[in-house]
Amino acid sequence: MLIKTHQFLKTGQLTEQSISRLYTDAHTTLLSPKTLSPFQRFTLNLGDFVMPSDLVGQLTDGKIRKRTSWE
Repeated sequence: MLIKTHQFLKTGQLTEQSISRLYTDAHTTLLSPKTLSPFQRFTLNLGDFVMPSDLVGQLTDGKIRKRTSWE
């Protein structure tokens, strides 16, 4: 699922803008597929708890988009 989502985001079909940056969480379970690189650790502060996101991307307009496995 994550590899397909990563590939889809790289194609630019999500919006009319391209993605200028796309990072995959550096969790040990996600490091094997090298196609998901680059890797970086990001967390979402949800007030009562903090959750790591699987993918973090930034569109060319500068807005940051996040995808978590629990969505």
